[in-house]
Amino acid sequence: MKVSLELLQERVDPKHTALLVIDMQNDFVHERGRFTEFGFDTSTVRESVVWVKRVLEAARRRGLLIVHTRMINDEQQNPPSWLAFWGKPTITLEGTWGADFFEGFEPLPGEVVLTKYTYGAFHGTNLENILKNRYVKTVVAV
Repeated sequence: MKVSLELLQERVDPKHTALLVIDMQNDFVHERGRFTEFGFDTSTVRESVVWVKRVLEAARRRGLLIVHTRMINDEQQNPPSWLAFWGKPTITLEGTWGADFFEGFEPLPGEVVLTKYTYGAFHGTNLENILKNRYVKTVVAV
């Protein structure tokens, strides 16, 4: 099935499109972040940073609603099942460098910052209401 440029332009019309920038935080992205310390290969994540940044800049120029998610691990907030699986939180702890947004991805005034305590941006957050209240029909996630 071909997607026409006209259909694409309608679906990503800035009037009803939001960009969801997911967890661009030091612990996940930075070469000195906790994921790298744990032995995960985060090089592909860092390679994608250039492209994600381009999408973010284009969305800002077009006036899209920008929603930045941030994962925060907290023994008081994480669900019991999360803690049972992952154990005591050691990454993206509130107030740490690891939880901070990666350089170049800091939210600008007027952009939404959504704190979440699991990997899902809709679970236990008000993301759905934010999108509905802004009449968003299309979400682009990066």
